[in-house]
Amino acid sequence: MRKDWWDHANVIFTGLLVLIGIIGVWLALRSLKATETAANAAAKSAEVADRTLHLTQAADVHIVGVNLEPKALTMDTVVSVVVRNYGRTRAVNFTNT
Repeated sequence: MRKDWWDHANVIFTGLLVLIGIIGVWLALRSLKATETAANAAAKSAEVADRTLHLTQAADVHIVGVNLEPKALTMDTVVSVVVRNYGRTRAVNFTNT
């Protein structure tokens, strides 16, 4: 059986398709690595932003008054401390311990 030009062209085109496929896989893997690097950078940036927010937006609680009941100091005197939250962040779990 004799091979004509079409058989040779078919082999050449098949080889070109394989080469194009290999290049496509290589480019896809390169793109995946770049995407992974960008995702890691974005995660780190979000973590830094979260920590910065906690440091710069801390609750600012001030004592605005102290009340004594009864007014004279005895062993039964109850001391009430009045506090006020200033700033943007709400004071959560504020305790006197």
